[in-house]
Amino acid sequence: RPADGPFAAAALAAGRLAHLLLQILPEVPAERRAATAAALAQARGAGLPQTRRDAIVADTLALLGRPEMAVLFGPGSLAEVPLSGEITLPDGRRRPVHGRLDRLAVTPDEVLVADFKTAARPPASAEALPQTTLTQLAVYRLLLTEIYPGRRIRALAVYTAALRSLEPTPEALSAALDAMG
Repeated sequence: RPADGPFAAAALAAGRLAHLLLQILPEVPAERRAATAAALAQARGAGLPQTRRDAIVADTLALLGRPEMAVLFGPGSLAEVPLSGEITLPDGRRRPVHGRLDRLAVTPDEVLVADFKTAARPPASAEALPQTTLTQLAVYRLLLTEIYPGRRIRALAVYTAALRSLEPTPEALSAALDAMG
């Protein structure tokens, strides 16, 4: 983002490392995650200062350990899931859409999707999410509603700079879809 200014390169490098850890570590047994994360950070984060790598590893492990993230990063959840379909815009036009879900978890009652975002300065709250992020999450939610009818669909933006998740309200996502037309 232009607002990231001189921090953009460092945020991108940190974001790539955090994204990699969030993609791989859920498949690693819990007792080996810290060692695996440290090895990956050393191998793939060499352009970052050691203190930054250590912080990314610690923050990633903390995020994975949060109880509210257990489903998203737990057994049976998936990384890098392709998604495509067609949506109807508010004006009635149909539009094909394609995307890749960074993380997807499906339970009998709920579907949880996360998109990882790299920005040096992530939003302070879900209410401050950029319109483009809201629209992307809204489209994912709409397509997943068609695939998993009757299940609650939750969409999160996970900012890799702070390893923090933000969940917009269903109303905010519906408004984002309405603004597409």
